[in-house]
Amino acid sequence: NRGFTYEGYTVELMNDIDLQGIETNQWVPIGDKSLDDENLFNGNFNGNFNTISNIYINKPEKSNVGLFGATGNHAEIKNLSVDGRIIGDTNVGGIVAIASDGIIKNCINKASVSGKNNVGGVVAYVSSLSTQNLIDGCANLGKIECPSDIGNVGGICGLLRGTVMNSYNVGSVSSNLHNIGGIGGIGLTQSVTISHCYNIGEIKGSSSSFNVGGILGVIQYSATPSAVAKLEYCINAGSVYLGPKLPSSNIGGTSGIYPGYIIGALIDDDSSCSNSMSIKKETLKNYSNEELSDILGSEFVKDENNINNGFPILKWQLEQQN
Repeated sequence: NRGFTYEGYTVELMNDIDLQGIETNQWVPIGDKSLDDENLFNGNFNGNFNTISNIYINKPEKSNVGLFGATGNHAEIKNLSVDGRIIGDTNVGGIVAIASDGIIKNCINKASVSGKNNVGGVVAYVSSLSTQNLIDGCANLGKIECPSDIGNVGGICGLLRGTVMNSYNVGSVSSNLHNIGGIGGIGLTQSVTISHCYNIGEIKGSSSSFNVGGILGVIQYSATPSAVAKLEYCINAGSVYLGPKLPSSNIGGTSGIYPGYIIGALIDDDSSCSNSMSIKKETLKNYSNEELSDILGSEFVKDENNINNGFPILKWQLEQQN
C-alpha cells in the first residue's frame, strides 16, 4: 500500500494463519485504489491451499474492502481460503474487493461479507472493460448481504465483467434492493461469460427488489460494440425469492419484477442463456460423475468424502484432501 505493487514477484503463504481479528485489530486490505491514488497489488499470490482465518474488517463507510483491496491487470491470486467477517461500503469482497484484468483461481471464501453496493463472496467488482479477467475454480460458503443502498450482490461476484467458470455458491445471498444472484449480481455485456457453475444457496430479495436469479440477477445491456454475454451449463438448486414471489421459469423476463430460477432479467436481446437448469438439491447430490461432467464439466466430481455436505466439489478440492 506504499507504492510497491509486487509486479513480477510471487508471494507465497506457507502455512495456515490466524489473523485474530477483533475491533482493535482490524485487517488493512492489500492494495488500494481511488481517484487520486492507485497502489494496486499486481503480483502473484499463491496461498498453497492454506487458510487465512479470523479476518475482521468493520468499516461500514469505507470502500474497496477485502483481503485484497484492489488488484491490477497482472495479478494472480490462487489456492487460498479466507474465513472471518468483512463489513464495508462499496466494493466489498471476501478475497478481492476490486479487480482489473487478472486471475483469481482455486479460492474459497468462508467469511460473511456485508456492504451497500457491489458485494461478492470472492470478488466484489471486476472493473476492467476488457474480457481478460478470469475467476476459475472458486467457491463461496459465507453469508453475503447488502441490506441497503444500491445492490449488485453475488455469491461469487457482485458486478461482473469477464469470465466466471467452474465455481459454486453455498452461502445465502440477500439484498433489500437490486441485482441479486447466486454466482453474480449483475453481468455487463462486455462479453461476460458464466459457465459450468452451480448454486445451492438461498437467494433472497425484498418486495422492493428487482432482478433476482438463482445464478445471475441480470445481464445488463452495454453500449460496447459487438459485446455479447452468455450463461451456459449452469445449475441452480437453491431457493429464489423476490419478496413473496417465486420463480415460474428459468428467466424472470425483461422487466426484473419476477425472479428467475437461473437469471432474474435478460435485458440484452443478443445475450443468451443455454444448457442450464433448475433442479432439486437431492437430485444434484445424486448425480454420478458422468452426469456432473455432462452438465457442469470435468472440473466437478461427486463429494464422496462429505467435504461439501454431499454436494459436488471441485476436482482440486478432492486432490487436496487426498
